[in-house]
Amino acid sequence: MWAVFRYPLGNDPAIFQFYAWAMTVGDMPYRECFDVNTPGVMILHWAWGVLTAFEDAAFHSLTVTLSTLSLVGGAWWLRDRVPREALLLGLAVAIWAFVGITPWDRGQRELFQGFFLLGAFALIGRHPLVAGGLAGCATTIKIAVLPVVWLCWMAWMIPTFKERGTREGLKASLWSFAGFLVPLGAVVGWLYAYEALAPFLQIQTTYLPLHRTVLTVPVTEALAKTLPLFLVGLGIAALVHRTWALAALHLGAVAIFVGQRHGWTYHMHMAIPFVLPTVALLAARIPKRAFLPLIAVPLVLATLTTVYDHGRGMTRAERVDDHWDYPAHEKVAEYLREHSLPTDRVLTNNDEQQLLYMARRRSATPFVYGFLFSESNPEPVLRNLGFARYTMVVARRPGWVVWNMHPYSPELDSLEANPSLFAWVRSNCRLDAEIEPYAVYRCFRPLDFNGGGISTPALL
Repeated sequence: MWAVFRYPLGNDPAIFQFYAWAMTVGDMPYRECFDVNTPGVMILHWAWGVLTAFEDAAFHSLTVTLSTLSLVGGAWWLRDRVPREALLLGLAVAIWAFVGITPWDRGQRELFQGFFLLGAFALIGRHPLVAGGLAGCATTIKIAVLPVVWLCWMAWMIPTFKERGTREGLKASLWSFAGFLVPLGAVVGWLYAYEALAPFLQIQTTYLPLHRTVLTVPVTEALAKTLPLFLVGLGIAALVHRTWALAALHLGAVAIFVGQRHGWTYHMHMAIPFVLPTVALLAARIPKRAFLPLIAVPLVLATLTTVYDHGRGMTRAERVDDHWDYPAHEKVAEYLREHSLPTDRVLTNNDEQQLLYMARRRSATPFVYGFLFSESNPEPVLRNLGFARYTMVVARRPGWVVWNMHPYSPELDSLEANPSLFAWVRSNCRLDAEIEPYAVYRCFRPLDFNGGGISTPALL
């Protein structure tokens, strides 16, 4: 747990944290913030952030608390259902699973999907309406989980029809489906009310298919990692023992990971909260004399896991190659807080929403993944988005430009690779500071410039 709090809220969770904070100052996801994810994760960050002042430690506390509750609740449910040895083995492997994901991956959306789905599994028998609602919440966090939710639901409902009869089975099905639709309907209504539904659908239909074709890795390389192999093994074991819903959950998590083609193992983290019940229920079916050699399982898994640095350096959480540098983020954020107005908008490239979140400054454009939205991108849709970024900069003038000079993809995301934008920056801004790897430009303010970032002529 200490390791969790040693790491910053980085990468994707920090981007969602920025969106959530931006909502408090009037920006709306999809309308002013471009992202491919479904709205539930941003609502989650917003709700918790409003309660806890958007502190990293508070969000880590939420992750650790829910992780602990899932273990305690699972152990309580299993205490009279499996032998003590099976429960202890399940707890040992489950603790490895939580700790072995760099650590807890600092709040990735898939882990929260797992908590919602675990609640749905626990309540589907007695409270199908609530269980359906929890499954719906998981789907609003990331819609890619929908086929897995559907398979798990069928695995629960088919035995219900056999055990309780057609009438009771149909009643439970309708209640769970009604509960499932409630959070989805609420999210759609929220987007529509704030004029964000149309841009959300446009992102899903135009950009998302392209997103799946970039940053891809071969399937064999993606599967040659500990976590997917471990989950496939659990899923096959659950299939052999006809634990259909758990088999669908574990194998489905790996299928999402492979289908998204990026090779990022956090895409499977929704299965992590299910490791305890799966291992314990499967271990309960083996002879007690086999438990002694099985004690080695969590130890072997632990040897295949990264050992976290509790010292000053935080390795992956602190720095990823040259294009993501947490200490540099801290320095630039401090510089912006000291030299800019709270109402200033800032233009960035790369995935620099964490920097803006730390500085509490709004983005000048809605575009994330700046290394793709380039005037030099050979893909027409992405190239057009690069020009759209330039058009918005002219219309919604930034007060500052913070450009990562060692971007993820230099041939696309350097200023020189975006000549229209580069010409605008040279004409309207001056280099104010160099904080490696960032160049910080202060942009000139016309007389009619208002603090919100839009000049009157551009607005007219």
